[in-house]
Amino acid sequence: MTESERSRRGVAASKWRPTLSEVVDISAALALTLLGLVGFRTAFAGNAWAVTGALAAVLGAGCGFVSVRLRMQAVVAMAAAVVVFVLAAGPIAFRSEAAFGLLPTPAVIGALLDGLGNGWARLLTTQPPAADAGNVRAIPYLCGFAGAGLSVSFALRWPRAPLCVLPPAAVLVTSVLWGIDRPAALLLQGGCFAGVTIGWLSVRHGRSGPVAIGRVGNRRRTLGAGMVVASALTALIVGPQLPIAEGTPRYVLRDHVEPPFDPQDHPSPLSSFRRYIVGGAEEVWLRVEGLPEGSSLRLSVMEAYDGLVWTVAGDGSSGSGSYERLGADLSTGTQGTASVTVNLENERLDSVWLPTVGTTTRASFSGPRADELAGDFRFDDVAQAAVVTGGLESGDRWSLDVVPVTTPDEATLASASKADVTLPTLSEVPSNFVTTANEIVAGASTPHAQAQALTAYFQNGYYSDGTTGARSPAGHSYLRMADFLGETDLTMIGNAEQYASAMALAARLVGLPARVVMGFRPDGDGDVTGAEADVWVEIAFDQLGWVAFDPTPPTNRTPPDEEAPAPEPESDVAQPPPPTTPTTVPVETTMPRDDQPDESESDGEGGGFAIPRPVLYAGAAIGLPLAVLGGTAALIVAVKARRRRRRRTTGAPAQQIAGAWDELVDRVRDAGRAVPPRSTRREAARVIGLRRSELLANAVDGAVFGAAEPTDTDAHAVWNAFDQELDALIATLDRRARLRTAVNVSSLRGQR
Repeated sequence: MTESERSRRGVAASKWRPTLSEVVDISAALALTLLGLVGFRTAFAGNAWAVTGALAAVLGAGCGFVSVRLRMQAVVAMAAAVVVFVLAAGPIAFRSEAAFGLLPTPAVIGALLDGLGNGWARLLTTQPPAADAGNVRAIPYLCGFAGAGLSVSFALRWPRAPLCVLPPAAVLVTSVLWGIDRPAALLLQGGCFAGVTIGWLSVRHGRSGPVAIGRVGNRRRTLGAGMVVASALTALIVGPQLPIAEGTPRYVLRDHVEPPFDPQDHPSPLSSFRRYIVGGAEEVWLRVEGLPEGSSLRLSVMEAYDGLVWTVAGDGSSGSGSYERLGADLSTGTQGTASVTVNLENERLDSVWLPTVGTTTRASFSGPRADELAGDFRFDDVAQAAVVTGGLESGDRWSLDVVPVTTPDEATLASASKADVTLPTLSEVPSNFVTTANEIVAGASTPHAQAQALTAYFQNGYYSDGTTGARSPAGHSYLRMADFLGETDLTMIGNAEQYASAMALAARLVGLPARVVMGFRPDGDGDVTGAEADVWVEIAFDQLGWVAFDPTPPTNRTPPDEEAPAPEPESDVAQPPPPTTPTTVPVETTMPRDDQPDESESDGEGGGFAIPRPVLYAGAAIGLPLAVLGGTAALIVAVKARRRRRRRTTGAPAQQIAGAWDELVDRVRDAGRAVPPRSTRREAARVIGLRRSELLANAVDGAVFGAAEPTDTDAHAVWNAFDQELDALIATLDRRARLRTAVNVSSLRGQR
């Protein structure tokens, strides 16, 4: 090799050898970026996120240095950085999806795009510490790469400008905002970050001009170092003692974001109970392996009752949690407790409700949809229930680490008091329901004795799922519950849906914190059929948690054959058939008898009073317009009444329930309130603004779009609820407004 070749190679090598000042800039940029990433420690579980962020920061710093050395334009440097960012995503952030752990694949690119687009919201709605579900590791990968890369690029391109500290500062702010209200490391995030920033900017400022050499320069250095140390000590020691040190809470975005899953957007799971025990009794719905002896599969936990259905509350109150994206540990109260693993596979379930067992401490998914299910998984730690927002499909598999639930012995329960929990309130409960519930528990002095009295009372009923000759309609509305709580003379006949609903309602009326649980009670491992579906009641006891009670009588306790009713004594007066709808009493009118003289036909010769013609003409001039107006008003009222009757009696029960909502909207429009014509029922309910309009909108949506077909009883109950809401609306109007509402034709014209 000639001397000239060695010289050229030496020049080429020196081109890529950073100078001392560049080494300082690159090191400071990396240090600040890594300090900024420390804030993510409170949001993520484990250390995988830290390795991802650190490797991404080193890679970004290298890209920034290369772009400056090659003198790339900003646009070209940005495009090259994006290419490197995507190619390195596999080995750094998504190694499991990369080919051979290194090469990018479509799965890597999809995970990266999903994490960058949706990971931010997922991280905020996940109870920390978050695992890697939902591709949230893309966040520290992006912050590390962009923070260090931009900082190095700014530092080397503009040696005198302080812009180089802005990217790491943005990383620090991001990690704080996406963290929790407690700092990850106050010394690192505060003191060290500020010290490195001040020192780096001081060094960069010293490069801009000549530096005095000698005792003056040393004195300045010593004085500056002393000021930095004194400021740091003052901030760390004196700062926390100041009166305003804790006056303002830490601002994090997590405190201002609600979980996106709303259980009220989905119909009540209890409405489709007969789908399992009647239509799918012999079908396999699930397969389970490792189920502890005596354990049940919980499909959903329902705490709220609106008079029509039991629903999942999910409002975060003391008695009901909220469905959130949790981290690796699902139940923090059972750490260290021995658990078992239960494996489940879905066959026919097509809802969002995910079966769980006992106290679940960890959940994992497998199969072709594992990542999708992990991203859609939400868990309610209070109710120990789970959902997957995208819904279950056949072939989905998941594993649960669970602590089996043990029922306390009778002696422990006998001395236990009821737990102090807050559940959604019941509204408009019929007074005779309260009376009957108190009569059932009369003489029971303890909460457990009351629960036993309720259980024994309902177990005296008869079991029927509606397939036998006994009358047993589906549903659990107030009207259906009247069969159980004494509003009618019918004997208690029903299945687990009615018995559990009735007992939970009665327990709440006597002050016991109760909720309804729907799930499966399989005999052991293997296939889980629809015949094993069940509904039971759970009551909360102090220091014991929720204890299950089963008020449903045995399935072999069927009602006796219905006998023909005994003939009533004959009567000369024909009796009308019993009405199916509330009867209305006609207005009594008095008709003239044929043998009575009509005074209007008498003339003057008979001693009658003759009305002068001017008076007749004046009366006609006034009476005819009034008659026309009155007849028009009567016609409008009659048309509206006919429309209401048609909506209430025509079509299937679901169509009748939808007609009840149309009737409410029309009455509101006639009252002068504008309802958007193309809005959904829930949107219209917010505009209507009545006390229960949103609950009624949810009930109608559940009946129209739900899996279970509503019955005539459900339609009758819904119409009664709407009538009460309409009465409340009319009660708010004065006499003139009521008349104007009755004859208003806005609802007859249609909406534009």
